[in-house]
Amino acid sequence: MLENFEYKATAVFLRDQMHPRRLLMMRRGEDRALAPSRWTGPGGKFDDGETEAACASRELGEETNPPLSPALRPIGRLIINGKRLVSLFTGTAEAGLPPTSNEGELHWVPIEEVFNRDILPTTRRFLQEWASRGWTDSKPFTMKCTRDGDDNVDAPVQEAVILEGLVW
Repeated sequence: MLENFEYKATAVFLRDQMHPRRLLMMRRGEDRALAPSRWTGPGGKFDDGETEAACASRELGEETNPPLSPALRPIGRLIINGKRLVSLFTGTAEAGLPPTSNEGELHWVPIEEVFNRDILPTTRRFLQEWASRGWTDSKPFTMKCTRDGDDNVDAPVQEAVILEGLVW
């Protein structure tokens, strides 16, 4: 099914082991082509033939220094306009200073402050659903949403349908 999407990426939102009400988030660099200065989790595009979990693990390792490699669990799938897929994962990282990244600035963000950040509308809507579930990964879900234009990452979510489980 992955081959049916014209764009595939992952985002990882790690929990702080000592303070589980904090998420590791990245403020993307101002020089980034996609979503400069916006907040997300470490992640990126799939390599050819890569699975969702393999992409999430690889991207997390590439975007953190020292590389983080915790066990990852799926939060869910975000499907945008039926053509774009973002697979979201979580895990637990050792507490302490956030690692550095060549993609932007990494910060431990208290969950109460997550929505004070400048987050892309589709990611914000997904995170709001995750928050409404208590930030748990015990029941992965799929959010299918529509927005104006496939490449307009700043477009507001027009409609969102939540499905239980990891579905296509």
